[in-house]
Amino acid sequence: MTVKPPQKETIKPFPWFGFLRIGTALIVCLAFTDSSQEVYSFTKIAVCGVTAYSAYIAIKINKIGLAWLYGFTALLFNPIFPAKLGGDTWEILDVFVIIVILASFKVLPSEQLEKYHEKD
Repeated sequence: MTVKPPQKETIKPFPWFGFLRIGTALIVCLAFTDSSQEVYSFTKIAVCGVTAYSAYIAIKINKIGLAWLYGFTALLFNPIFPAKLGGDTWEILDVFVIIVILASFKVLPSEQLEKYHEKD
């Protein structure tokens, strides 16, 4: 049995992933100014979707710490089983989410993500 060297696999994320991240960060900013339930619900859906997909991409490129961060954020903002937190706590989390989403442009570039792994 021979051992094959690691091969390069290119992972192309959803083509509009960059725009979705920017849009989600803007939606979270909107949640600061508008306190309607519709905005909060839409914010949770957007954040949950973007961070869940970010977790998936982080797993694919073997960045497990980032996958946990994005996965936890998706779980916290999931619209099906909402977390019951106070308004001040949500504001702090909103700032955290904006930072995490904008930082994802540095750690998860949308042009092309590469992973080295062994093929079986």
